[in-house]
Parts: sequence; structure tokens; C-alpha cells
Amino acid sequence: MLPPPIESENVPSGYTHEGANGYARSVESELFLLAVANMVGEQTIYESADGRDSRYVDLVHEVAVADADWTARFLAWLRTGAHLLSASLVGGLEAARALIAAGIPGGRQIVASALQRADEPGEALAYWTGAYGRKIPKAVKRGIADAALRLYNERAVLKWDTASKGFRFGDVAAALFGLALARRCAAADLVSFSSAHYYYNDPPGPKTKQFELTRGGSLLADLGKWKDGGWFLGGGTDTAGAVAKHYAGHDRVVILTDEQAKDHGRLDVTAAVPKDRMVYTWNLAGYAKGHAPSGTGTRHTFGGLNDSAFAMIALLECGRDADWPF
Repeated sequence: MLPPPIESENVPSGYTHEGANGYARSVESELFLLAVANMVGEQTIYESADGRDSRYVDLVHEVAVADADWTARFLAWLRTGAHLLSASLVGGLEAARALIAAGIPGGRQIVASALQRADEPGEALAYWTGAYGRKIPKAVKRGIADAALRLYNERAVLKWDTASKGFRFGDVAAALFGLALARRCAAADLVSFSSAHYYYNDPPGPKTKQFELTRGGSLLADLGKWKDGGWFLGGGTDTAGAVAKHYAGHDRVVILTDEQAKDHGRLDVTAAVPKDRMVYTWNLAGYAKGHAPSGTGTRHTFGGLNDSAFAMIALLECGRDADWPF
């Protein structure tokens, strides 16, 4: 069986934000976990919004130059499979920027594949001009243009071309098509038609508490009970203490966590679970260091918790090959 794609070192090289041993991941693993957990501009307990966004951009740059094909498949999946608009849009533009700087082709295709809704070419222009000014590299401009040609139609104009957008359809067309053509003419009149109304009329200690699921009951009801009934516990992340206190010969252990365990005096938080028992971690925040080794033997980490996520357990335990979801 192939190892799961989320891989980390086997010997800790640093610490979690709470002081436990921290296990660095492969750069692709770190990028994947951050991308599926992070909303662009999101402040978290241990990282500022700017810090997380900068780390995401740096990881995209590094991976894009090292493996442009993997990056292209990942960002396309992030938009169409994981349905994460901001992360894929920013990732596509930043990947293209890194590829352009390194003299590697493929930026145009990555940008185009990351834009899947008719308002996204305008969002891409807004991001780029806000971050880097109005000088747009040819590969980025052509990638946005490819997406606009594919996505713009009458229905899209009615649905997405609204005054709340920083770049309207007419702005995109002017920036990418009209201006490029007009600049090649001796004399030209450039007129926006889809957004003409806009131009003239629009305004500018192990602290644990066991929770009993209601068998056959409502998941939402149980979730409300968890949140409001005292099971949401603060005071740090004593994962090792919770595992040691509650592990009682279970066949497997599933941990949902940001992995920022506090110092607990053990090599990793799964030390209380025998090596022949499976331990699955679902990473919920995408921080750089993990709380245990992953990707080999009986210790595995996943990102992107959704309705079908737990199906991965059965796939691993029946010996199916594990790979990226794209």
C-alpha cells in the first residue's frame, strides 16, 4: 500500500504552539492542510491573518516552482472539488507569479483553471492590482481572459455583474480585451456595454468531558448539545492527557484537533495507544507543525473534514492505495 499523502518527519524538529514536540510535514502536506482549513484573511488562535496568508503564499510559491503539474492539479481541485474560492483564486495567481519569476511556463493555464464562476475574473483582477499594481504579466492577463471568455454570457451578466463588485464585467473586458485592442489602433472608441448602467447611474490537566451521542438521533441536535451543554472546553490542548485518560483498548482512535498540543512530556500525543492500533488525526487549522508523525504505519493525518471524510478510514484499513484527491 502506498503511504497516505500527508507525510511528516518521524523525529520532531520543533514544537507546536503549545510547546509539545512538533513534527514538520512535507511542503505539499503543509500546503494542503493549510489550504483546506484556512479562509483567506482569517485570524486564528496562534497565527495572525497576515501571517497565515503570507505562509500560504510562500508555500504556493515553493511548491509551484518545484512541481508545477502537482500545483496545477491541486489548485483546480481546490476550486472544483473542495469548492474553496478564495484559496484557489489567490493560489492560482501566486503560483503564476512564482512560475513567471522562475521562467517556467504554465501560469496562464493555472490561472484559468482556478477561476470557475463569472465574478471571479474580476476578483482576480482586484486581488492582483491591490497586491501588485496595474501592471499585469501577460500569462496572468491571458489566464484571466481565458476564464472570462469561458464564463461570460447573458445569464452571468444578470447574476454576477453587480455594483458591489470592485471590478465589473466591463472593467474586466476593458482591462483585458478592449484596451489591448484599442492600443493597437490609430483611433478607437472604447465602450462598455454590459455594465453601461454602472458607468453612468450606479453609486460609487487533561480537561476532558465525555459526550454521549444520541444513537439514531439528530446530528444537529447533538452538535447543539455539545456546544451549549458544556462540552466545548477551553484552556489549551491537552491531547496526550485526553488520549491517555480515555484510551481503553479501542480498535482505533480518531482525533479532531488543530494539533497544537501542549507540552506533555511524551514523544508524541499518541504514545498511550499501542503501535498496532490505528490513530487518525483530522487537522482543523493547518498549522505548520503536527502533534505526531504521520504517513507511515498506523499513524495518519487528514485535512478537509466534510461529510465523506471518515470514508478514508475504511479505505486505509482495507489496504487501498492512498493518494491526493486530484
